Amino acid sequence: MSEFATDELVADIQVRGNRTVPAARITGQMQTRVGRPFDPRALAADIKKLASLPYFVTVRPLHKSTEAGRVIVLEVVERRTLRYVEYLGNESVKEKKLAEATGLAVGGAVDPYAVEEGKRKIAALYQDNGFNRVHVEVVEGSKPEDQGVVYSINEGALEKIWAVEFVGNEFASEGQLKNKIDTKPGFAWLIGGKLKRDALDSDVQKLTDYYRSYGFFRADVGRTVELNDEGTWATVRFAINEGPRYAIRNVTLNGVTIFEESSVRAGLKLSDGKSFERLIQQADVAWLRDLYGSRGYIFADVRAEMLFLEEPGKIDLVYNVEEGKRWRVGQILVNIKGEDPHTRLPVALNPLGMAPGDWIDIRKIRDAERRLGASGIWNRSPAQGTVPNITYEPSEETKQQLANEEKAEEKDREGVFRGQSQAPSGPTPWTSYKPPLPSVYQVQQLQPVAADGWAPRTTHAVAKEPVAAEPGVFRGQSPSYGYPSAGQPANGSVYQVQQSNAGTAEEALARSGTIFADPGPPAGAIYNGSTAADAHYNAYTGGYGGTAVGATDPSVAPVNAYGAPVQPMGVVETPNSVAPAQYAQSYPATPGYPPQPAYPPAASYPPADQPPQNYQSAPIAPPTYGQPTSPVYGSVAADSYQSMNPVNTRIFPSQVYAPTPVPPPNDPFADLVLNLEETQTGRFMVGVAVNSDAGVVGQISLDEQNFDWRRFPRSMQDVYDGTAFRGGGQRFRLEAAPGTQVQRYLASWQEPYLLDTPISLNLSGSYYDRRYDDWDENRLGGRVGLGYQWTDRDLSGMLTYRGESIKFDSDNNILVPEYVEAEGKNSLHGFGVRLVNDKRDNPFLATEGYYVSGSVEQVVGSFTYTRAEIDARTYMLLKERPDHTGRHVLTFQTRLGITGSDTPVYDRWYAGGFSTMRGFDFRGASPLRNGYEVGGDWMFINTLEYMFPLTADDMIHGVAFVDHGTVTESVSLSDYRVAPGLGLRITVPAMGPAPIALDFAWPVAGPDFDDKRVFTFNVGFQR
Repeated sequence: MSEFATDELVADIQVRGNRTVPAARITGQMQTRVGRPFDPRALAADIKKLASLPYFVTVRPLHKSTEAGRVIVLEVVERRTLRYVEYLGNESVKEKKLAEATGLAVGGAVDPYAVEEGKRKIAALYQDNGFNRVHVEVVEGSKPEDQGVVYSINEGALEKIWAVEFVGNEFASEGQLKNKIDTKPGFAWLIGGKLKRDALDSDVQKLTDYYRSYGFFRADVGRTVELNDEGTWATVRFAINEGPRYAIRNVTLNGVTIFEESSVRAGLKLSDGKSFERLIQQADVAWLRDLYGSRGYIFADVRAEMLFLEEPGKIDLVYNVEEGKRWRVGQILVNIKGEDPHTRLPVALNPLGMAPGDWIDIRKIRDAERRLGASGIWNRSPAQGTVPNITYEPSEETKQQLANEEKAEEKDREGVFRGQSQAPSGPTPWTSYKPPLPSVYQVQQLQPVAADGWAPRTTHAVAKEPVAAEPGVFRGQSPSYGYPSAGQPANGSVYQVQQSNAGTAEEALARSGTIFADPGPPAGAIYNGSTAADAHYNAYTGGYGGTAVGATDPSVAPVNAYGAPVQPMGVVETPNSVAPAQYAQSYPATPGYPPQPAYPPAASYPPADQPPQNYQSAPIAPPTYGQPTSPVYGSVAADSYQSMNPVNTRIFPSQVYAPTPVPPPNDPFADLVLNLEETQTGRFMVGVAVNSDAGVVGQISLDEQNFDWRRFPRSMQDVYDGTAFRGGGQRFRLEAAPGTQVQRYLASWQEPYLLDTPISLNLSGSYYDRRYDDWDENRLGGRVGLGYQWTDRDLSGMLTYRGESIKFDSDNNILVPEYVEAEGKNSLHGFGVRLVNDKRDNPFLATEGYYVSGSVEQVVGSFTYTRAEIDARTYMLLKERPDHTGRHVLTFQTRLGITGSDTPVYDRWYAGGFSTMRGFDFRGASPLRNGYEVGGDWMFINTLEYMFPLTADDMIHGVAFVDHGTVTESVSLSDYRVAPGLGLRITVPAMGPAPIALDFAWPVAGPDFDDKRVFTFNVGFQR
């Protein structure tokens, strides 16, 4: 019983005003019943429930006390509802589809407007299905007294397209124009091909837009429809008046000041005298934006304007450029979506190629997005709109600075009449400058802040503690090295910042004061002719990278259409990245390093059996120059540690982090935001892999693309959550693959950024057993690779070692010299060098970019020989859908290999099979000796392949290819083989990133002794 119930019982419940809804149905919806205690709260809830039903417009309760008890009266006003909805005359469209179109159903409200709207929707539904002469009438439902709705439908004849014709077209062929429209005859005139009037009007607009995109600005397109006598087949005719095609008289560049106009013009594809093309114009606008964005002018605005002249067929093309300011990298913020991301920050930052203080380069941002997407750690699903992307916006300090500048300009304009300007009162004052402290913020979990509970887990950018400003310190500048709290004494290097009336930047920097509270560089060090005591050097070298101001790198400089670098005005290229002369005294070559600041104490979470403590958020420590001991993950110190490792992109730096010169005064800063979402990086698979080259292979594998050997689980919860041994960006794989022809057991570990530096380390051990047609081969060994990555160039170099014990076992009756000398156990020690330049967007199913690798290895042991190999692949994106799915890709691949004459038979080159040359049996396109495979010392194999999507979800692709090349015992092109073919690529997410490959190839050229195989199939292997 409710606490609001009274002692008075309900004597009766009466319903008034109901005409179609029985009273029993109404009272059955109520909690208030006859004989129960009267509860006003329960009655109010009942009235609210009844009012929400579709039967009534209003429900008004009345009640009074009597001797028998409380009497309740419900006065209702019924809503008019539909008793029936009928469709008459529909034969080609089912009643269910008509009901879905109108939205009318029995029991719904009677609404004359909805009835008329339903009439329109029925007509539109029929017209979309080719019934263009449909007629719909409302028989019942438009009058207030009507109890239902009845539609009468006269469908008319179904109109289908018989032919599409074009008249007056000269610029484009009929076939080209048919590809631009949707109105087409159906397949074999049976499937599809319905005539839709709305589509006709849309096609007229598409054709008009197509012609105008090629400069036919006066093009006019009309259309007619001719029906046969029965009115069922239509001939659609588009009449086109092309008019003149406009050519460009002059191209004008307005606002270009930092580049030589001649070099910019050379990079534009639309030049004087050429016919106008919209796509080329848009490409030129994009090129101009990239040109400015590559030099730090990321907010440069480029607008194209066409001026029509009195001279017919001529226009002037004007590019209006607002260059804006040149921007440097400010803070780097990492935003990892999800409730509990576990990936360490350096994993996201290492591929970036930029650090705070660098000039922002749009090309580097795009390259970083591609590298992040290809890493396999971050979600990359264009169809779902989830891809790694990097955005930028002005920093808070720069926003304030720009606002102050705008206010100052407004103040200067006060009292100045048009046509007048204020005369300068003296030399322009310069402010000696120190860049903001470089920092990288992580999405960090909140620490407990109250003694009685924990703060909610959320994601936010950790802000710096406020710093009490010292005299002469301006907004955006920090007086101390670290992040001290208010009142805390500053540690480390401090600059004396002062205002001066110097007339030049050099003089301002000369007057900027001395550095105190810092040991500085060694005594007597000379920087560009200036003593260390006079030099103004950057103490925050750990957080900055890049080159000196004004220095250019020819390898990455913007180029015009002819490949020549676009030269900026007033910038002199200096050797060895030396700053221009005006900043010579401010950019020492090798500045000293400040002492390493102390780390804040790590605050750990309290045990589960203890009450929460009052934890305070500790400040994030600035970047350091050594590698501290790895703290416990989840602590404040760990979050600080993760923010201290910006990537270094210098070539062989002398220190862990290379310095960047001090930026000139008043450079604006923009914060970079990395928007990422973790993807599934771990796979445990138990299955069977089938391969034409290796037979049936059982597979038990554990693969993790985001491994971290330092992240040991602190509890079983870490194991359940999937955070144990994850988050470091390392790659770990355990594999056991027993099979009918091949057995392979492998353990491998790769660290692409060792200690968050560009140095990589690869370790692996394996056991391999293979039964070939002519011998059995057993290998036990391991490999070590130590590499270095030039991240901004996607270039990596590696020193490799492989050591193997090889057992070669052939039939003793095979008297082939190569088999006899390799018989038994052999030792192999290979020392190699490898260079790789990888710009692919995906290592398994690449759609754009290229891959080039070259390796040289010197092998000693049982045999001594040298082998070299080059592998080059180019992926050309031909077209794609607007959402960047459905990609059509053309691939060129070339493999060239050569090895010494003393190479044993088990280490020579072979061709034939899925991974080398399709259309042949495994190793079936190789040199023979007495009918037995002996391999060759020279390999030249090529592939031309076109891949196209077959399904909307990109899970099935078709391929057309040609494999061609040869393997010989000496350098030659004899026994050249050619095999064209067709195939399928089927991607199953649960089976890993490598697709299933089904290929048919037919050799059309080659020697007669080759073993041919038309069909090859591969599951779980990569070509």
